[in-house]
Amino acid sequence: MQIFALERDRRDLPETERDAILRAEAQALWALQQEGFVRTAYFRRDRKLAVLILEAESAGECEAQLTRLPLVRNGYIEFELAPLAPYDGYARLFDRSAPGDAPFPKVDPPFGRPGLGCGAAIVRDGQLLLVQRKKPPEAGCWSLPGGKVGYREKVADAIVREIREELGVAIALERFLGLVETPDVDQQHWVSPVYLARLTGGEPINREPDKHAAIAWRPLTAPPAPLASAARFAFSALVAPPT
Repeated sequence: MQIFALERDRRDLPETERDAILRAEAQALWALQQEGFVRTAYFRRDRKLAVLILEAESAGECEAQLTRLPLVRNGYIEFELAPLAPYDGYARLFDRSAPGDAPFPKVDPPFGRPGLGCGAAIVRDGQLLLVQRKKPPEAGCWSLPGGKVGYREKVADAIVREIREELGVAIALERFLGLVETPDVDQQHWVSPVYLARLTGGEPINREPDKHAAIAWRPLTAPPAPLASAARFAFSALVAPPT
């Protein structure tokens, strides 16, 4: 989810250390932005205070990540955090039960914009590597490892990064398998490119137990149940006869 973070001053910077600390702050903020945690960084126009848009699973994760900023870690500033949710008021425009309103064209209520995900179909010895999701969308289902594509991040780079973060392994992408679209799953809309991949280093372990209940290799000819949309697509694409 996205979280709004507003800087608040706590104490003044010592002038003798100001330049060094602010340079270290800029480097740390740049690293957080490259990792996709900081989506956008602003200063208020009326005061020199930072305003950040963050991407994280929880406010607790935000607090932990923000301590990587020297100004936060050393107690010079703090951030007020406000979790954000998509505005769903537009759904009222499509409520055909409202008296006197003319019917609108049949479209889904705009709960939010589609998200860009990515997935890797990692195959070894005729088996596909799967993760069992703990969180929506498709909680409880076996899915492909992967995640979100960060702002200005290439899809291929995002897949390699996500697999390293989730499973602690290096992969090489073999070829594009296809696009998985889930426009209405758990009130979320995701579009996810999926690539066939192979391991090039390490052995998979569950590095994100808060997100995944388990990881497992499963034969391409014997998929487990229930399957998430991306995994269902991968099994179908990989066992289908060539055309």
